[in-house]
Amino acid sequence: NNTNNNIMFTQLLVIMAIMAVAFAADPAIPTLPAQYSVEDISMHMETNAGYPPKYTETDSAQYSDFEKKMTRLDVKEASYGAKGPYSKIYNYNELFSNNCGKQYPDVQAPRGYMVQGTSCCYANLVNGCPYNPTSGEIPSAQMMSAPEMPKKIVYGGVVDAEGIIPAGKTADKWVYDIFLGQEVPVIHTDYYFDSTDHETQLGNFFNINAGPQFVNATTTYNGKWVLGPQDAELFDLSGYDCSYECKSEVTHAMHLSAKAHQKHN
Repeated sequence: NNTNNNIMFTQLLVIMAIMAVAFAADPAIPTLPAQYSVEDISMHMETNAGYPPKYTETDSAQYSDFEKKMTRLDVKEASYGAKGPYSKIYNYNELFSNNCGKQYPDVQAPRGYMVQGTSCCYANLVNGCPYNPTSGEIPSAQMMSAPEMPKKIVYGGVVDAEGIIPAGKTADKWVYDIFLGQEVPVIHTDYYFDSTDHETQLGNFFNINAGPQFVNATTTYNGKWVLGPQDAELFDLSGYDCSYECKSEVTHAMHLSAKAHQKHN
């Protein structure tokens, strides 16, 4: 009996050890920061749902502060619109009226600003304007929301994710899918966090499929993150005349960039 009891006790210890390893393998869901700066970011987007079909952007730095409702992207190089370098500052505090057609003559939306050298122009951050009934998209303002991880996200293990995270790094992969009754997810997002601290975001991948149309967007964070409130001077436009609207291709590029970063963060 003592021998059987010892065997059972040993088996129980082995089972508990295996369970402990299994539970320890899954880190806690990371928290996305609401106030931060991060250096050396690359973004790549491909789509058949609009122009341009491919867009790439390299930022020397990004600054975001949800409490101030402001975001700044210091663009080193972009494949569409202005080539760079320049800064894009998104101010979600002040709203402006947009005439989007007879049915929507007054849509209130914030503005993004492009500063290059001593010049500055603005782009209204409103989607579906002017209103096109055949598109099915109702005019709506782009807004800044608090960054947070999805509630029903699933841990996908430790990966190297070549092409999405910096070379030589390994990451905790977190996966979020929205199916909407489809067998294949309509919206798919992968989040990647450094497997050494489980908190530093290294990259993300976003995919949306709506029938034959798709959008794929990848963002890689190569540089250092600094968490905390951002200096108000980073978003100060008081020294510029930003009273004229940006050219159409610049406006389109600013919308592409804003949508990509909002989806991921």
